[in-house]
Amino acid sequence: METAATYQHNKRRIELEEIIKNLEEEKAQLESQINELKEQLENLQTGKETLVAGLSKDADRPFFFHKDVNIDTGVVAHTVQDLQDALDKVGLESIEFHLYRRDFENWLIDVFHANTLASRISTIRRQECRSNLHDELKKAVEDWLAHSI
Repeated sequence: METAATYQHNKRRIELEEIIKNLEEEKAQLESQINELKEQLENLQTGKETLVAGLSKDADRPFFFHKDVNIDTGVVAHTVQDLQDALDKVGLESIEFHLYRRDFENWLIDVFHANTLASRISTIRRQECRSNLHDELKKAVEDWLAHSI
C-alpha cells in the first residue's frame, strides 16, 4: 500500500511532468513564431535592398525632360536622385509640361514602384495655387528620398 508521502510525491511528479510537457509545447510554438519573424525580417531587408538599389541604379527607362512635344531640354534623369537634381536644371515650362501630363507620376510608378511619391506629386498637380510648384515638387522628392533609404 502506498503511503501518504509516496502518494503526494507521485501526484507532484505527474503535475510537474504535465507542466514540462506544456512548456515544451509552448517552446515549440515560440520557436516556430521566431522562425516566421526571421523570414519576414529577411523579406523586409530584401525589399529595402531592392528599393535602395532602385534609387541608385540607372533606370531601365530614363526620364527625358521636354518643354513641349518634340522640344527636348537635353536633361535626363536615370534615378529619383537625378530627378531631384534635374528639377533645378529645367525651367518651370518643362516641369509644368510633364506635371500636367502626369509624366512624373507614371515614370515613378512604372520604373521605381514609388507609389507614395507619385501620389504626393499627384496632389501637387491638383492644387489650384501654382506659385511654389518647383519648390513643392523638389520638397516632395527630397522627403521621399530621405525616408526611403
